[in-house]
Amino acid sequence: MSNKTHSEFQATSDTAAFYALLCLIPIFVIVVTYGWGRILQPILPVESPWNVVLAYFAAVFLALAGVVLAKVIAADRVQLSIEAQGKAKLSTWMARCWAYLLVLLTISALGTARTIFAVSQASDVLSNELSQTGTELRTLQATIDAMLKTPEYDVRLGEYKARRLKLDSLVAQFEIEMEKVRQIELTKLDDGIANVDKLWEQFKIEVENPQLCGFGPAANQYFKALQDALPGFQRLAGNSGQCDKNNKAAVLESYSKQFASVKTSVFTQSKYNCAPSMAALQRWSDLQRALPDLESVQITAVTCDKMPLIVKENTAHARSLIEKITVPESETPVAILEFKKRSSQEIQQQLTEIDEIVVNSGKITSDKALPVLRKSWETYRKNLAESESLSGGKKSNLPKDIKREEVENIENLTNIIRILVSRWDNFMTYLTVFAAVIMDLILIAFFKRHLSSRVRKAEASPYDDYVSGDNIFNG
Repeated sequence: MSNKTHSEFQATSDTAAFYALLCLIPIFVIVVTYGWGRILQPILPVESPWNVVLAYFAAVFLALAGVVLAKVIAADRVQLSIEAQGKAKLSTWMARCWAYLLVLLTISALGTARTIFAVSQASDVLSNELSQTGTELRTLQATIDAMLKTPEYDVRLGEYKARRLKLDSLVAQFEIEMEKVRQIELTKLDDGIANVDKLWEQFKIEVENPQLCGFGPAANQYFKALQDALPGFQRLAGNSGQCDKNNKAAVLESYSKQFASVKTSVFTQSKYNCAPSMAALQRWSDLQRALPDLESVQITAVTCDKMPLIVKENTAHARSLIEKITVPESETPVAILEFKKRSSQEIQQQLTEIDEIVVNSGKITSDKALPVLRKSWETYRKNLAESESLSGGKKSNLPKDIKREEVENIENLTNIIRILVSRWDNFMTYLTVFAAVIMDLILIAFFKRHLSSRVRKAEASPYDDYVSGDNIFNG
C-alpha cells in the first residue's frame, strides 16, 4: 500500500473519530446533567420551582467540567507517550493524573448512575415496593381478624341473624299471599270484561243483521243482559225496543260510546276488594307476635288499586323493625367491632389505590407512587398498634413498621446506593455501576484518539520542530 493511500485512510479514520467525539460529548453532557439535576434537586434549600432551575444549572456546569477533565486526562496520556517515545507505562500515567481521574469519576459516575437508575430501575423498585406493601396490608388484615376474635358475640350474632331470616321469610310469605288475592280479583275483572264484550258483540250482530228487525226483541234480550252486567248502561231516549230498522248505524254508535264509558267505570281495580286472605292474616299475626311494635294490617275495604302500596308500606315497616333485632349492646364488643370495620375500610382503600397505580401506570413514577406508599405505611403502623392495644395483651409477629427509608426518599443519592446494594442480584444494578465508569473511559479514549491524530498531523508538517506536548491542550 502506498504512503499516499495510507495517509488517506488515516485521514478518514481521524475525521470519523473526531465526529464520533462530537456526538459523544452531547450524550455525555445530557446524561450527566440529568443525573446531577435529580441529585441536587431535593437537597437545595430553596422552594420549587427554583430548586429545579438551580439544580440543572449547576448540573450543566458539572457535566462540562467532566468533559474538560476527560480531555485533560487524555491529553496527559498523549503527552506522556510523546515524552517516553511511546513506551509510557499505565502506572506512570495514573500517578500523574489520578486526581483528575478521581474527580471525573465522581462527577460522571454519580450523574450517569443516577440517570440509568431513574430510567431503568426506579419504576421497578417502586412497583416491587407497592406489591410488597399490598402483601403486608393483606397480612395485617388477616392478623387483625385472628387477634380480635369475638367467639361469644359471634354465636349470639348468629342466633339473631337466624331470627331475622325467619322473620324476613314471614314478610315474603305475606307478600306472596297478598299477591295471590290480587291475582284472583284481577282474574275476575278480566272475566267480567270478556263477558260484557261477548254480550256486546251479540247485541251488535242482532242490531246489524238485515234479516232481523234491528233493535228488536232478540237484541233487547242482550241489551238487558248488558244492563245487568253493567249498572248504569241505559236505553237511549226514543228507543222502544220494538222493531226499528231505521238509523241502526247512529243507534249503534251512541250505544258503543256509552258501552265503552260504562265498562271502563265498572271494570276497574278500584271496584274490586283485595282484602287480606286468612293465610296472609296468619303470616302477619306471626310477625306481630315477634314484633310488638308492628301495627295491624288493614283487613277490610282494601281496593285492588291501593293494595300494592298498602302492602309495600306495611312490609317496609316490618323490615325496618326486623333490622333492629340484633345482639344487645351490653353483649356487644363495640370498640373491637368499630375498629375492625374501620381498619378493613382503610386497608381496602389503600389496596385499591395500590392496584390502580400498578395496573394503570405504564411507568410508575415517584410522584404517583410515594404519596400512596406513605399513606399505606401509616395505615399499617396505626392499625397494627391499635389492634395490639385492643387485643388484651396479645402481640403479633408482624414488624411494627414497613416503611423503607431508602424508598421513601428514593431521590436521595445515599438511598439510591443502598437500593443498588440491596439489588445485587439484578443485572441492571451492575449495568448501572459499570456504565458510569465505561462512559468515562470511552470519552477519554475518544479524546485520546482525536489528540493523537493532531500530534501525527503536526509531526508530518514542515514545522515539526515547533511541536511540543503542551500544544495538544489547545483546540
